[in-house]
Amino acid sequence: MRRHQKKISTRLRCAAIVSIGACVAVSMPSIALAQGTPTIETVVTLPQAPNGQMENITEGPDDAIYVSAPFDKTVWKVKNGKAEKFYVPDNFEILSGIAGTNDELLVVVGGKSPFMARTDGQPGFVRNPMPPDAQPQAVLLDKSGKVKLTVPSSDPKPFFNGLARAGDDFYLATSGNAVFSIDLKAKKVEQWFADPMVRTNGIKVFNGWAYLTSGPNVFRVQIGPDHKPIGGAVMFAMGAQTDDFGVAPDGTLYIPSGKTIVKVTPAGQNSVFISDMGNENSPAAWVTQDGKWLYWTERLGPAKVKRVALK
Repeated sequence: MRRHQKKISTRLRCAAIVSIGACVAVSMPSIALAQGTPTIETVVTLPQAPNGQMENITEGPDDAIYVSAPFDKTVWKVKNGKAEKFYVPDNFEILSGIAGTNDELLVVVGGKSPFMARTDGQPGFVRNPMPPDAQPQAVLLDKSGKVKLTVPSSDPKPFFNGLARAGDDFYLATSGNAVFSIDLKAKKVEQWFADPMVRTNGIKVFNGWAYLTSGPNVFRVQIGPDHKPIGGAVMFAMGAQTDDFGVAPDGTLYIPSGKTIVKVTPAGQNSVFISDMGNENSPAAWVTQDGKWLYWTERLGPAKVKRVALK
């Protein structure tokens, strides 16, 4: 059975900002099928580096799209149907999260990779215990890809995955059951939020809330005026297994899940926006600032950046 034929619960409503355990789930109708089929464009097929796996995607300087290839330690810049290497760190084994502005791009890197190639002859990776010298860092790049600033974490254990801008010189990065803040002005990385019930992965910030994926669920945590979290995590949507997602300027979520992209409106109405992307392994999506395009990455065989028009 296709994923879009399965029942997917829509947004859960909570009257106040409460902990996850206090949120009450309500049963909702099965997900609706989208009307019409959006036209999928292949923007670029990325050059095959040793691993060739894509991860996160963002919009950044020069009105370009940027994607990360963690195991190739590469940030690709995609513009006008072409891809070029934008940043390759010298002294790090892995990079993942990326988040951009019109002038800068922030990248999170690790001195050691939390994954290693399997030794049993099978493809893929397994967990690698993080050594004490891993020291994840945030690296700020200018428009040309040159390093402007590095902010190391004093804790070597986190592997930062998702990354989102949450204010001027202030970012949030996911790691395990926690979210860490990266303050570029204070040059400080510290734990911002933690909950044993939320296994954080993808993250986006919209209208004063940090949205977090955790398996088939999307939670959100309110961000206060002082950049501190207010209350606990609130369930926002559930039922679509995902890695990361895109959020439009009006608050609509676009969630890659299997071969589908699920659309969740701010009012909580779910539909299948795309029923067959042609590839089941899409780890991230991004909606452009003008709301015109939805981009996503395909991780394997060969890695591609695709998009559909939203307007």
